[in-house]
Amino acid sequence: MQREVPAVLSIGDYGTAELLGLLNAEEIAVGGAPTWLVEGLLPAGCCAILAAEPRIGKTWLAQDLAISVSSGTPFLGRKTQQRNVLYVPAEDALPDFARRMHDLRRARGLPIGDGAGSWGVQVTSQRVRIDLAAHRAALTAALLSRSCGLLVLDPLALLHSADENDAGAMLGVLAEVRQLSRATGACVLIVHHMRKPSQSDGGRRAHRVRGSNAVHGWCDVLLCLEQRREGLRLDVEARGFEAPEACVLTRVCGTSAAGPTVAHVIGGGVAGPGRPKAAADYGAQVVAALGAPRTRAELEEAVGGRKAAVLGAAKALLASGRAREQDGRLILVA
Repeated sequence: MQREVPAVLSIGDYGTAELLGLLNAEEIAVGGAPTWLVEGLLPAGCCAILAAEPRIGKTWLAQDLAISVSSGTPFLGRKTQQRNVLYVPAEDALPDFARRMHDLRRARGLPIGDGAGSWGVQVTSQRVRIDLAAHRAALTAALLSRSCGLLVLDPLALLHSADENDAGAMLGVLAEVRQLSRATGACVLIVHHMRKPSQSDGGRRAHRVRGSNAVHGWCDVLLCLEQRREGLRLDVEARGFEAPEACVLTRVCGTSAAGPTVAHVIGGGVAGPGRPKAAADYGAQVVAALGAPRTRAELEEAVGGRKAAVLGAAKALLASGRAREQDGRLILVA
């Protein structure tokens, strides 16, 4: 039996190539240096994950970031671009969220304000699901209408109903989040959980991020927070720029105007896992420690090492105009 030969298809049978938005490769503008939301750490418009084991302090750090960006003050000693912030607190009760914000602002010497939006931080009071198109549209509208440069989703597990171990399901959810970031130009920071270390991790912190590998593979910047002997250590992995060295965070305590202690406030970071040895290292650590205003004695205690080197670095910051002194406290100039 003779087999029937199919008819030759024409170009029209395939639809139109215009749907692909084809461009000539040589005509595409070459990207330059990143525009930073947090200098050297978070590019504007990036997608990032902050991961840690439970009760390590990841929400404290995320809220500290929100305050830094909304006030244009340094975050872990790094300059920030002042932008409004949209925060989605899916886990904590709003009064607890507010208490942390007050404590963090008070420890930084920032005004509490009059409740009229002076902080530049918007907070959702209804449940949000990032796997629902209507909710993503609402987030997009909020980010655009309020000119927000940062969206914090805290934590990922309570913001969707997909199986975290299903790569296809998570890629679908996170692809929509990236599209939201592109549509608004906002940096998206997702707060997520890490597993305890195991031999299967191969020594990579990224492999400890809970769920499918698609989760940590999706982000441009991965921030891993761990409790170590020397303190809270923050490690960074990045795509598209050179990741900064690991730093150790210092928990800062202070007192409020009403008297009670403000506890467990995360302050500045230090370069490397140990004490600095070179003069330049002392300078970097002093800058990081001045994420919150400090007296000279408080600065010496936070930085450690040689007293003369710490005070010398502080004096150099004052002389250069990068810091100022007010009411006996040194304050970093944004």
